[in-house]
Amino acid sequence: MAKEKSVTAIPRHVAIIMDGNGRWAKKHHLPRLSGHEAGRKSVKRVVQAAIDHGVRYLTLYAFSVENWQRPREEVQGLMGLLRGVIREELSEMSKEGIRLRTIGRRQDLPEAVREELESAIEKTKGHTKLDLILALSYGSRVEITEAMQGMAREVKAGKLDPDQIREETVAEHLYTHGIPDPDLLIR
Repeated sequence: MAKEKSVTAIPRHVAIIMDGNGRWAKKHHLPRLSGHEAGRKSVKRVVQAAIDHGVRYLTLYAFSVENWQRPREEVQGLMGLLRGVIREELSEMSKEGIRLRTIGRRQDLPEAVREELESAIEKTKGHTKLDLILALSYGSRVEITEAMQGMAREVKAGKLDPDQIREETVAEHLYTHGIPDPDLLIR
């Protein structure tokens, strides 16, 4: 009889597309923002589980570029929630050794949210237990477009030979440069 293999490999990088908070709220006859608040509690549990199991990188796709098309009140509520979570969780992140990072178009975020993020990123930059990467104002097509634009500028400036562009060259221009590809993607 063959021995059963135990599954002990822990993914180095887990990425989660945060989806369904609004549907959860609707199902429970609550405002959409209540669904996002409930999602916040889930995120806290997921982050702790990642730390407990030795996951090194956790990416949360939290706010896509398409989310800017949501009703103004919902977007404002989400931005306020994000700012509050960062402020409230900063000491816990430091205590747990969490380094906060972002990918996406941070410049699109309201100034107060950007300032809160930048402060937290600076205060946690030396932490090494878990890289918590928030994808904010993120879209994969936008990421690729901006990478191509960056390479085009370098070609135009004579800093990059188009014939020398390789997969690694493209990777160096992505938001995720320096972050390993996800081993597990959950939606």
